[in-house]
Amino acid sequence: MVDPLSHPPFLPAWQGKKVCGGFTMVELIIVIMVLGVLAAAALPSNTTGINAVVLARQLMMDVRLAQSYAMNRGTGYSIRRTTDTTNSYEIRQPGGSTTMPGTATTLPDATLSNFDVSFDALGVPGSGATITVTVGGQSSTVTITATTGQVTQP
Repeated sequence: MVDPLSHPPFLPAWQGKKVCGGFTMVELIIVIMVLGVLAAAALPSNTTGINAVVLARQLMMDVRLAQSYAMNRGTGYSIRRTTDTTNSYEIRQPGGSTTMPGTATTLPDATLSNFDVSFDALGVPGSGATITVTVGGQSSTVTITATTGQVTQP
């Protein structure tokens, strides 16, 4: 006979017994932490290729800015690499003697190919150019088409 105190009739027969068949919260948290560590280890540690592309994109936008200055103000503007460093450039006012305020830009950890592009009042460059931005062995280019003034980054 079953002792009524150890197994009252109003409780299900399985209550009070250990049920095996699931994961504890601690086990789930440990698995999530291990997956997080593995995911962090799988990420690439070298992001210089991304940096070269991002810096080339910034240069491309500044070339377009020089072009828009020329078209909006109806006179020639130029953008060129500065002569004192290999990672800086500036937008110059007509005549090329004065740098536009706020347009001297230094690209950190980058090397720029030499360039000097002048835009006329219609935004057409005097000549085309291909500018290379190099960061940590990775390169990206900005191309300026001579006949149309189109600025692209392949």
